[in-house]
Amino acid sequence: MLLYFFLLHILGGFLVEGWHPSSSVPCSPPPGYLPLPCRVIRELNSTSERLPPITYGVNVCRVLKRNLVSVYNYHWQTRCGWLYQHYSYVWRCSQQCVPAGTCSDTTTIQVSSRDQCCDGFMPRPPVKRSHLYQFYSQFFIPVVSQPSGCPLAWASTLYRCLEIHSLTSFLTLVMIANRTSELNTTDADLTIFAPPNAAIDALNLSSVREVEHFLSNHILREDKKSERLTHNLMLQSDNGTTLYVTVVDHYYYIPLIYGHSVQRYTHGANPYSYNYYNTHQSQYILLGTDRYITGSHIINPDSCSISKGSLHLLNWHIPYSPYRLSYLLQASSNYSRFKTALDATGVTNFLDSSPSPHTILAPVDAAFESWPELLWQCLLYFDRRPLNSILLFHIATGTEYYSSLLQRKWLATRLNQHIQLFNTANEVFLTSDRVPILHRDQAASDGVLHGIGFILMPDNVDFGQCQPFASVTPTPAMSPTPSMAASPTPLPPIISSDLNDFLSEASILPSLTPTPTTNLSNNGAEGGSHK
Repeated sequence: MLLYFFLLHILGGFLVEGWHPSSSVPCSPPPGYLPLPCRVIRELNSTSERLPPITYGVNVCRVLKRNLVSVYNYHWQTRCGWLYQHYSYVWRCSQQCVPAGTCSDTTTIQVSSRDQCCDGFMPRPPVKRSHLYQFYSQFFIPVVSQPSGCPLAWASTLYRCLEIHSLTSFLTLVMIANRTSELNTTDADLTIFAPPNAAIDALNLSSVREVEHFLSNHILREDKKSERLTHNLMLQSDNGTTLYVTVVDHYYYIPLIYGHSVQRYTHGANPYSYNYYNTHQSQYILLGTDRYITGSHIINPDSCSISKGSLHLLNWHIPYSPYRLSYLLQASSNYSRFKTALDATGVTNFLDSSPSPHTILAPVDAAFESWPELLWQCLLYFDRRPLNSILLFHIATGTEYYSSLLQRKWLATRLNQHIQLFNTANEVFLTSDRVPILHRDQAASDGVLHGIGFILMPDNVDFGQCQPFASVTPTPAMSPTPSMAASPTPLPPIISSDLNDFLSEASILPSLTPTPTTNLSNNGAEGGSHK
């Protein structure tokens, strides 16, 4: 009898354990099982991370929260075994959801974002749409229509704000230029773009005139808060120099699996139902915005709360150049052929007469060596329309210094086509050919110039009557490094109304007749944001 119960116990235990799928076909249930798997959420990991740049508003940082949900594949299975009940063993069967062997797991990423005070700041509830100064905490609280403001250290004057941030080098220049009293008054309606001490110390300014010019280049005669620094805005500094604002919106691209479908199956007389995710979509989350003033990154906008005036902290000083883009191209020996093409098509006159700044990606002379000479002569003197399109593909509206290009994934050109950018930590490469930028940030009074080692070709370029000579594809003048960045994420949706206005313009210049020069000063439209 004992042997009988022992064997029955062993057999019952085996049957309760049931069948496990073979490792060779882990996701294929045997005959008699439900045809589709059920999915059970097995693990929920909630993480919060700050993805730079995340500065959003006044001392408000955007935090991205990601919920990682591991979903395991399961199958319905009939499980049978002996059940000891009322002093006897009874054979019972039931439906159970069991793991599908070594089926690979899938991960559902649920993303949410929220705003919170940056490190070192405490939240305060807004009272009304004004500024609130708390005497006991010495905090000046910007109150907005929604409760997202975080306090700032109160400063009665711009001079006091510079002292709070320990900008001793800038304060020394203020004293040398005899502008202390101007900045130390409560009614100084000015805007200061303050570079760090290291940037000023590296200049080694030797005369009072140089100091005055440097300070005037970083001061505006108007109060400009950060929200008023919009893309492609042109400002006039205290010394008459035009400063250009560049705005970069940062999107976080993430694939989402967020939909679900409910299906019902019948096994025998018992209905079974299960849910499984089946909707796949991608999502763009706007993390924040970075602003640049003529290539210098505004790392701390609105750094103090002042009754009048604004102070924005920069990562470096604002570059200054009295020369236009056309002069830089003419004066340099690297761009003689590119300058010849600009003059022949009349694009030089267009750039000189344009009120908007431009960014030029100028191929060096070595990049033209791979072009057949007959093609070059044909484009210059016979059919300039293809050359005009190629040149416009190297020009973008706005000032895009290398620092802002590092933050972008694409760049809109004057040809209404985009240049795809491939970025590493410190380098930018253009198009899928990975064209490097050889000469960076050549500042001009009407934009910025970058030298590249390759002639960028727009999509579907038609050489027209010069097509018989276009048998050789240009090759780069300098090969990019072997290690390149991965392909950038897809383009985010076009949000900016400025970009929509720009894309609606007829920025392709009209056809050119084979004459030595053509005046294009009245053609082409200005503006255009390319984020």
